[in-house]
Amino acid sequence: MLWTILFNRFCYNNKNYYFYYFIVINLFLFMYIHSNTEINLPGGRFEIEIYYINLESTTSSGFYCDWQLHRCDVYIIVKLYELADNNSRQLIRVRTETIADTAEFRIKVSEKINEKLPEKYRLDLYVYDEDALGEHDIITIATGLYQPEKTNVFQTIPLNYSHISDSFSLNSSIRLTCNSNYYGNKCDIFCSPHPWAYDCDKNGRKICLHGRHGVNCDIIDYCQIHPCPKNTRCKNLPREHRRKCICKNYEGPECHSVYYSCEKSPCKNGGRCTLLRELIEDNDAEGFIYTNQGTNDDDDETICICPDNWSGPFCTQPVIDCISENEKYRLSTMRLTNRFCLNGGVCIIHPGNSSPRCSCPPEWDGYFCELNKSWSAGRMFGIAFSIIFVIFLILVIGFFVWLCYMSSI
Repeated sequence: MLWTILFNRFCYNNKNYYFYYFIVINLFLFMYIHSNTEINLPGGRFEIEIYYINLESTTSSGFYCDWQLHRCDVYIIVKLYELADNNSRQLIRVRTETIADTAEFRIKVSEKINEKLPEKYRLDLYVYDEDALGEHDIITIATGLYQPEKTNVFQTIPLNYSHISDSFSLNSSIRLTCNSNYYGNKCDIFCSPHPWAYDCDKNGRKICLHGRHGVNCDIIDYCQIHPCPKNTRCKNLPREHRRKCICKNYEGPECHSVYYSCEKSPCKNGGRCTLLRELIEDNDAEGFIYTNQGTNDDDDETICICPDNWSGPFCTQPVIDCISENEKYRLSTMRLTNRFCLNGGVCIIHPGNSSPRCSCPPEWDGYFCELNKSWSAGRMFGIAFSIIFVIFLILVIGFFVWLCYMSSI
């Protein structure tokens, strides 16, 4: 019956139902996206645990709470203040539920603060006996200082309070848990793990992943990601987003062979033959890394220094194909990049094969190294479920509009 009323009202009283369809579907999409978006702010959650014992059930004046045979009906007002030099700002005020006819209980309150937190706090506890008639009786007022030493653990707060009964005690502890991706005793250190650059330790420091270094782990060590063969040297070429192998007695598609004589001018296409030790003495070999130490007979080793558009042991392998592909990729995607291979991939040319290909880091795959292997099955399931949910929502609303349209014909 209700469905029929809503259907008729929507279909027959609104001529512009296509406009309403557009509004409704956008509203649903906005609500869905907003509900799955986490607001990442500094701050954290305070959990305040209170342990109350009053075996004689007396108030601060020494009288019984109700009758001698009845226990107190207890509730507590919890206040947490920022403790500054000349200022005391209230951060939290919570009233607990009333626990009737009790002499002992343990209770916990929890509140979240989304802002940069101070170093020191003052905790005030107002313990009352609730009466049905008249004013509520004060059992005690307690205060204590709190300075977080660690997060995610309960820290005991020494309380100062006055009560004439020896059978009364009040204890409290606080645990501070920082918001997601925030660390430190003030929850003000931000560190969000990067899937292929760094993780975060328990103090919010960035821990660089394999092949990364630098303050923000933004410097890539291509020699570490793609080690050169045994008994070779590796040189990082960060501007070209790759590395170069200098090999001895071996020639490979990515290898610049080391040989022992420049007499026959082995370097082609404008390459310059030179002794390796002269490069080292002139600091031109900066960036070379031994991947595996071999014999110590490097004094007469020579290498070819190739122009920018040539590579290989004798400067015979063109690298212009990779440069051309970089330009094609930039124009086809309209991205502000000159990298044919993404995410640290190295563009290489194999002998006998003119088309370039990407040699990807271990965590990446695909023709352009664009596929992240680290995506878990759960994340893929979540994305697939979200897409299916949105499609289902559109179909349901579309079917509803189609019914309206058919009814109006």
